[in-house]
Amino acid sequence: MTDFSTRPRRKDRTTAVLIVAAGVGVLAVAAAGAVRARTDVVAGRAALVEAARSLEEMKARARALEGSRVGSDEERLAALVVVGRQAPPAAVLAAIERAMPADVRLDSLVFDYEGGLQLQMEVQARHPAAYDEFLARLAASPQFQDVAPGAEVRDDALRASVKARYRGGR
Repeated sequence: MTDFSTRPRRKDRTTAVLIVAAGVGVLAVAAAGAVRARTDVVAGRAALVEAARSLEEMKARARALEGSRVGSDEERLAALVVVGRQAPPAAVLAAIERAMPADVRLDSLVFDYEGGLQLQMEVQARHPAAYDEFLARLAASPQFQDVAPGAEVRDDALRASVKARYRGGR
C-alpha cells in the first residue's frame, strides 16, 4: 500500500551546490594559508642559518683579535714612546708658560700619554680675570686643544684644575 499522506519532496540542488561551493572556498583559503605558513617557515630557517653563520664569523674574528692582542699592546707602547718623543716635558712646559699670564701660577702638571698627550693642570690665580685670560690664551694656542676647565675654589686666590690635550708644533 502506498502512503499518499505526504507529497514527494522536490530536490533542491541549489542549496547543495552552495554548501559545496562554500566548502571549496574554505578549503582554498586554508590551502593558501598553509602555503604562506610554509613559505614563512622556509624563510625563517634561512634567516636562522644566516644568523648562525654570521655568529661563527664574528667568533672567528674575536679569536683572531684576541690572538693579536700581544701585538696591539706592543704597538700601544710604541705609540706612547713616539708621543713622548714628540712632546718632551720641557717643550710642553714652555708652551704652557707662553700662555700663562703673570698673575697665574702652575701648581702641578700631570702628563698622560694614553691616546695622545693629555694634560691635567692645577693652577692658582690672584684674581678670576687672570684665570679667564689663561683659559682664553690656552684655547687660542694652536699647541693645545680640548681645553676644559675643571673644579674651581675661590677664596683669597682662585685655585682651579684645567684639562687640555697637547698638539705640539709652534
